[in-house]
Amino acid sequence: MTLKRVFQQIKIAAKGTPRLYFAPLVGAFKGIRAEFALIEKAENDPPSKNSLP
Repeated sequence: MTLKRVFQQIKIAAKGTPRLYFAPLVGAFKGIRAEFALIEKAENDPPSKNSLP
């Protein structure tokens, strides 16, 4: 099962339950996705002149 599919299943489950139950998980997943986006961006961007080796 891919990470995208896991997120889809959690989203489906969250729609059928009270929001407060899934609020910590939703926040955690948003943070995880943001960190992966930063890592992916850093890997794809060429290093600048001022960056450390």
